[in-house]
Amino acid sequence: MKDKPKLNFVTYVFMLYQSGLIALGKLENPITKKTVVDLEEVTGIIELLELIEEKTKGNLNSEESRTLSMLLSTLRMNFIEEANKKTTDKSSGEIKNNGEENPEVH
Repeated sequence: MKDKPKLNFVTYVFMLYQSGLIALGKLENPITKKTVVDLEEVTGIIELLELIEEKTKGNLNSEESRTLSMLLSTLRMNFIEEANKKTTDKSSGEIKNNGEENPEVH
């Protein structure tokens, strides 16, 4: 039997980050085996990580703080990239992302 990975703060935020990548369509959903972009879900994950960042400010070691900051920045940049794709798709006559016109960017 495999040993369970050690659960700590970095592992937890990395799990949220992976969920964000799945929602961005950057990783295949391990359950559905599909790649789908869901900007609303990504927004929720980014907001959750921002809340964690705000509530843990001053209580994280340097590795935890850097990791959280880097993962949040990466999700935000990928979100903007995908939101811009949706806008481009819409201007070409195709509406995606449940018809949402201006996804919220944090």
